[in-house]
Amino acid sequence: MSPLDYPDPAERLAADEADRALAQLLGDYVTRRANCTTPEVLDLLSAAGEHGHQAIAQMRDLIAFYEALNAGGTS
Repeated sequence: MSPLDYPDPAERLAADEADRALAQLLGDYVTRRANCTTPEVLDLLSAAGEHGHQAIAQMRDLIAFYEALNAGGTS
């Protein structure tokens, strides 16, 4: 997202907060997968939901992208 997408500075801060939250949640997911523990996807999606419906969709996309990357190259 570019600064031009959000003319109001308050909306820019909200977007940055949601982006940081999604990055942290994805980091939690990656850590859990690396440690061979249960990823608890529903809990992560629920936490993403605190930032709106769009954040849930973005979190699903991030998890799917991560899994697609991992499926492609560890032979």
